[in-house]
Amino acid sequence: MGYVENPRVDQQHLENLRVIEEPARSEADAMLTEQASLRQQQKELLTRAHAHSKAVSNRIQLDLLGDERLLLAKEATQNQAALDLERGRKLRESGIIADADFDRLQTQYDIAMKEAQAQEASVSAARAEADSAAKGIFIEPGYNEIDYSRQRFDDIRLRLADIDHSLAALQIQAQAAKEDLDKETQHAQLMTRADLISPISGLLWKLDAVNGERVGTGDSVAEFVDCEQAFVLVEIPQDRVPDLALGSQARVRLSGELEQRLGILASLTVDPREDENRKLAALPTRDHKGERTLVRVDLNPGDFHGECLVGRTARVLLSTNGSSIASRWFRRSF
Repeated sequence: MGYVENPRVDQQHLENLRVIEEPARSEADAMLTEQASLRQQQKELLTRAHAHSKAVSNRIQLDLLGDERLLLAKEATQNQAALDLERGRKLRESGIIADADFDRLQTQYDIAMKEAQAQEASVSAARAEADSAAKGIFIEPGYNEIDYSRQRFDDIRLRLADIDHSLAALQIQAQAAKEDLDKETQHAQLMTRADLISPISGLLWKLDAVNGERVGTGDSVAEFVDCEQAFVLVEIPQDRVPDLALGSQARVRLSGELEQRLGILASLTVDPREDENRKLAALPTRDHKGERTLVRVDLNPGDFHGECLVGRTARVLLSTNGSSIASRWFRRSF
């Protein structure tokens, strides 16, 4: 139907809640962005550290394989030197070679044996390094990339823990501010504007307030006619009231129609013109002298097919207790 507005509603509290809610929400969004970025960095660092660890482990395994093969070569050289030394001993005993030649064979054997022992120690060290690398532990210097990635990963993990704690507090603050803001917004909307809803479905009969007019609590804005109730008000002399019987039938013919309709004499009422709280849109005109009484005759609303007949006149025949029938043109109102 319409609405009323109050442009002077104080919305300062609403603005204060927005000042609290918006920064908290913005800071929480910024933390979520930082959180996503740090987690992506963590993923990249893990990938890089794993790739570098795998490359270093492969290199250590290759070094170990080379050391083991070199040890086999050193042991073969040692075995050959031992054989040469044994033959030289027999030849020296037979006087075939000189002592100097035997001493040279002895020196070659000693060198081959020391080299084999040294290579065996290298192989043992390489195996220990390979075993540690397989467990993710690198015991040799020069692996700064792996150490940096792991240290950076730990730093990010600590920062993410701080963000999770701060983010939870901010989200709680922002959610609480949003709930207060929603409640205050609804309250402000109720205080700012209100839709006017008619309690009945009927015909707009009169406007008591127009656009731009100031209204207060209890003021009338518009009046409606309930067309669902069809009745006639008949004005009769008071001395004929005893002749009437409540609940008796009456015959009604609207002005301009030939068809008569049946009604029920429902009540006798005081003159609505003297009632300050009258609920009728139209009243019978007072064109007779003397004391008069209004009689209400109810009609069937279905006989009018939704047509609103407020203000039309009718001829009404009322049944009486006596032998006569009162018949007259009366003013009436639906």
